[in-house]
Amino acid sequence: MFKEVKIGEQTIGMISNGATPYRYRNLFHKDLIAKMNDEMKADDVTEMASELAYIMAKSAEKADMSLLNMDDFYGWLEQFEVFDIASASEDIFNVYVGQDITTSTAKKKQSAKQSAK
Repeated sequence: MFKEVKIGEQTIGMISNGATPYRYRNLFHKDLIAKMNDEMKADDVTEMASELAYIMAKSAEKADMSLLNMDDFYGWLEQFEVFDIASASEDIFNVYVGQDITTSTAKKKQSAKQSAK
């Protein structure tokens, strides 16, 4: 699934597919699926969202995944402000699980709600 996610002031293209958990494991040495099934604290969610966003963004860029390393990951994160990834984490996880959910309300629904008042 390809989707663009707004992280801070930037729109980042991301791709999630069957290779995503394997690419995640190869770089971060963690089992993504097992980690998602665990109960996580807020810090864990932000860390996982950052790592997952990076893998999916690099997949969308068609980057050579064998060349990715932690220094590249940290460099990629430096383009964002401190809480940008945390704020976008729901959208990042929705791309991974293949849900096409938006956090905004459709204009028709908004005007219908305002008319009913």
